[in-house]
Amino acid sequence: MTNNRRQFVRVTPSGIKEMDAKIHLGAADIPCLVNDISEGGLGLRVISDRESLELFQRVKCTIVLPDSSTPSLTLKAEVRHVRDELIGIQFAWLDKQNRNILHRFIAENLDGVPFMTKVKFSFGLLR
Repeated sequence: MTNNRRQFVRVTPSGIKEMDAKIHLGAADIPCLVNDISEGGLGLRVISDRESLELFQRVKCTIVLPDSSTPSLTLKAEVRHVRDELIGIQFAWLDKQNRNILHRFIAENLDGVPFMTKVKFSFGLLR
């Protein structure tokens, strides 16, 4: 039996009505809303043009980080699942600076995450 636990702490941004994102496909930008975020990827609600996205497609994604010293990040990613208007993307590669930015943003939005998960995340036992 395999262990199916997530490798990264996944949070729903708290205190934010909507967190914007865009998927860049060539010259087209597909508007999205962030459903959840981790250091490994994003769960996105696609607002339009969902049919343009395919499983395992490589994309660039820009996420807007509200109340952050870094207003937005554009990252390379791969579409990992597509379910109705929800898609999951996995970051293809994060440099140390962008990983630290995401880590800090996630740490600030741990509301609703179980206490022990918060503790493990704080001590670096989870990413």
